[in-house]
Amino acid sequence: MSVSDISVKPMSVLWNGTDLGSTQGGVEVSLETSSVDITTDQGGANILDSFQNGLTLSLSIEILELNSANYNSMIASTIGDSFTPTEGGTHTVLGVSQNFTSMLGKAQVLELRPVGETASGNSWTFWKACPTPSSLSFAADNASSMTVEFKIFPDSSKVEEAQLGVLGDNTKTYTP
Repeated sequence: MSVSDISVKPMSVLWNGTDLGSTQGGVEVSLETSSVDITTDQGGANILDSFQNGLTLSLSIEILELNSANYNSMIASTIGDSFTPTEGGTHTVLGVSQNFTSMLGKAQVLELRPVGETASGNSWTFWKACPTPSSLSFAADNASSMTVEFKIFPDSSKVEEAQLGVLGDNTKTYTP
């Protein structure tokens, strides 16, 4: 075991090339593997093998910089919409206009970079990520914030080994 392998480094979060700014509580990546257990009548309840049949990735962050750019990119472009009233001006709105639309169609590149670094061997890149804000918090004793979960979808234009994402140089060729 080497103490030099222990890292204490926050990550910058970029979606569609835009830095989402300050976050709180870290960045949490959730991995869920689904599998099918193989049993036989002759083996009773013993599991003889398991076959992986899916991998689900999601990422959760709490954004502190609640500016119009973040509202528009996290809400208007994914679960909400933009609307121009008769009186003029464009507003971020919430309604039912996004029901029955493809989330994959709204997905963009999501990148996690150690703070202070440009793209490097320590960066994570997810090719198709779609944000879904789950809460907005406005309180007198805390910074206002928005909690966002990103669903990661496979990018079929990449090789199977890298369809969800890559740790390291995202400029390499990952196409079949």
